Amino acid sequence: MRAIFVALALVCLALASAGCARWRGQTSNSNALPDGSTSAAANAQVSVPEQADAGGYFNQGNEFLKNNQDKEAAESFRRAVEKDKDYAEAYLKLGLAYDALNRDEDADKAYTAAAEAYEKKVREDSKNFQAHFEMGQAYYRLGNYNDAAKAFKQATKLEPENGDAQFELGMAYSKEARYDQAVPVLKKAVELDPDNYRAVEALEKAEDGKKRLAQMVKHQEAALKKQQEAEKKKAEEEKANANASPAPKSSP
Repeated sequence: MRAIFVALALVCLALASAGCARWRGQTSNSNALPDGSTSAAANAQVSVPEQADAGGYFNQGNEFLKNNQDKEAAESFRRAVEKDKDYAEAYLKLGLAYDALNRDEDADKAYTAAAEAYEKKVREDSKNFQAHFEMGQAYYRLGNYNDAAKAFKQATKLEPENGDAQFELGMAYSKEARYDQAVPVLKKAVELDPDNYRAVEALEKAEDGKKRLAQMVKHQEAALKKQQEAEKKKAEEEKANANASPAPKSSP
């Protein structure tokens, strides 16, 4: 029975934690293509230098991102994946650029394509830390925290002392209100990098969430116990009334 209460409490906290995590409050782009890119018409107003190959466009996109030139970055990454349909890193960066431009649907399609490309990478090389780590980022951006946690967990197995991987795993656990798992992971992230204020803040929130979860379970158990006691008392009263002797009839 306690397991049921824990599950119910986890659902409540997960909904409160994740809430509208994937909502960005902006309109989507109707020119998005299935691979996460957009039509040439949608990007015609953006001019970027021509590059010889996908790698050239990828590097160019990174430079644009550094300079906060998000439109140019998006166009560069779009051209990179246009030249190489399996360029996982370019899809991920394309999603980030679209996010910066509030092009939500385009971003989601790019992250989906990134996740698929990374899945292919890890099938070919299961010990590729970077592929697992970045695949986790793609899933996390999509709001798929369960698959994100799986990817980050594999990354931490490959590099246990990587603070970033521990932090991201803890964040994915927290998004699903899996605080019992999030707390120790975030503690390790802080141990590995005490100056990571984001990890410190995330740990505090996870510890608070763990306490709230325990309180919710306790309250639910108490409410059930009270209800069961009331039902038991009612049943006993009904049984006593049923077994009571009928009142004697008076003589005529």
